[in-house]
Amino acid sequence: MIEKHMRASQIFEMNIPRDRAIAITENLEDQINSHLLKLFGMTADDGTRSHWKAEVRAWFGRLASFRMKNRGKQKGKPLSAKVYYDHLYDHMYGGHEIENISSVLDLLVRDWGYTRNEVPVSEIAPKLRGFHLAISLRMANGQSYEDLLAQL
Repeated sequence: MIEKHMRASQIFEMNIPRDRAIAITENLEDQINSHLLKLFGMTADDGTRSHWKAEVRAWFGRLASFRMKNRGKQKGKPLSAKVYYDHLYDHMYGGHEIENISSVLDLLVRDWGYTRNEVPVSEIAPKLRGFHLAISLRMANGQSYEDLLAQL
């Protein structure tokens, strides 16, 4: 029987090269952020919101499972918080949060037919940034982040 306290990283680990882990992180950035922005900035029924949350949970579970392969002192360790944060948030939004988040939200409405909620982008931006900062730190330290996902 698996104990409740066991970290996800103790159960699911994948030893892969660092550059491959970064490439997968970069490839998931758009899907993760689109779903987070839907959760923060769109209206939807409970079933749809649960679906978005489940996908975000699965993607972060995959990223958190990565352990460095053949990297000297880094062997067996997760990516750093800086790598997670840079590739999941800062490269896309850093320094241009309001403009870029507004553009993504507009695209979700225009191309996908979602309905904007009343939360202004000026409130969504720090929420998105704070979420990525917190989850990046937790994943890099092998800590649970389920409470962060539960707040979505």
